[in-house]
Amino acid sequence: MRCKTLFFCFSLILITACGGGGSSSPSASSGGDNDGPSTTLATIYPYRTSAYSAVLNDCVTAYQDDMSCFVDTLPPLGIGDDTVTVDDIMDRLVVSHDWMAQRFERFLQQASPSMIAMFEPLTAVVIAFDIRPAFYHPLTGAMYIDPAFLWLTPTEYASIDDSPDYRSGFGSNLALDTGWRYVNVHGNYITVSNFSDGNDSRSFADIVPGVTNLLFHELAHANDFLPPDVRSSVRLPLGDDSFFDLIDDVFANNQSIQQRLIEPFPLLNNTLKTLAEVLFGGNAASANLLQLSATEAGVMFELDGASDMYNYYTSAEDVAMLFEEAMMSYSMDALRDVAFLNTDSDNYCDQTIGWAQRGRIGEFQVNNRAQMVVTMMLPNQAMQVNAHLANLGSAQIIQPGLPWCDSRSALSMQPLTLRSAANAPGKTESEQRLPIGH
Repeated sequence: MRCKTLFFCFSLILITACGGGGSSSPSASSGGDNDGPSTTLATIYPYRTSAYSAVLNDCVTAYQDDMSCFVDTLPPLGIGDDTVTVDDIMDRLVVSHDWMAQRFERFLQQASPSMIAMFEPLTAVVIAFDIRPAFYHPLTGAMYIDPAFLWLTPTEYASIDDSPDYRSGFGSNLALDTGWRYVNVHGNYITVSNFSDGNDSRSFADIVPGVTNLLFHELAHANDFLPPDVRSSVRLPLGDDSFFDLIDDVFANNQSIQQRLIEPFPLLNNTLKTLAEVLFGGNAASANLLQLSATEAGVMFELDGASDMYNYYTSAEDVAMLFEEAMMSYSMDALRDVAFLNTDSDNYCDQTIGWAQRGRIGEFQVNNRAQMVVTMMLPNQAMQVNAHLANLGSAQIIQPGLPWCDSRSALSMQPLTLRSAANAPGKTESEQRLPIGH
């Protein structure tokens, strides 16, 4: 028997952009009344023949039956003293189409050594036509990638299920929406759309920023749940311990990065936490939330230590969003815009800004929290990354009242004045409302 049945129902997962997982337990439900993604993984296969190829399919799909493989059956890549290589990762890759593996390998071959090292806590990588959104699952220790990030040709795109993300309608009755995008210093997009009318082509260079963004987020989840300082003490064999047993021990001993972050640096705004459960968990909005304006939400957000609205959904997403933005800044000089939008148009692009900032990672509270995450996540590179973060300037206000998609060059030269607001309460191809994916 390769797997252990777990006597609980893990209802959702750590999803790129909007997901589940618990703030204090890896088996906690995400909340909400949604059924989660409908990924079946029915047509996957190991891309290479390797020492683990015979167990890969069973282990990466075990979560569908509330099961988890024994660690000895499929151990994390980084257990032991050897440095993880691209070949090691490819030996753990499961796909539904060969082109997905070939594109992923090409990306890995140009990735930084620090990113390759972040694959150490993973047991496997899965890329399949029906994965949307991407996610990490603590029952399997595997990362599941949406191939929409990888396609280059119309033929490749045609092999992908491009059904809308199941969360795309969450919060549709609110008076506000959220926006984000990555841009360069000139306000130009650094990512391209993942969606096509069926006739588009992309270059490899086009997709690199989006794939980089995706992997920083999902690898942050994997390293949060099985941090570097914990991995270094794990020795095989572990007998009848499943992968989830390994993760459960991390949380029982308060060793996850999310637990260590929220002890000194918790997010404080309960209204925004409740709003996140609506936007990202599908919960019903209260009467108070239905009245909350984009400007009011922005005032509250500005005073707290989150880098994005998604940070409020779970502590795991708090960690992943901080790390993602920090590393996109360090590795690509990317600036992240985050916004609360008025729902004054049916066209997402035309929704006007109630509140927006560029480069929030430079704000004091956010910067301190991000540096703490980087220190735990990348101990061998933290000095360089944190020196970069420490030199970032403060966030800039993006001019309120403008349509979201017309605002990339509309930075206000005025100081941040929303802090003094007295009465504040205690989707297009290129700009998605969700925190990951373009």
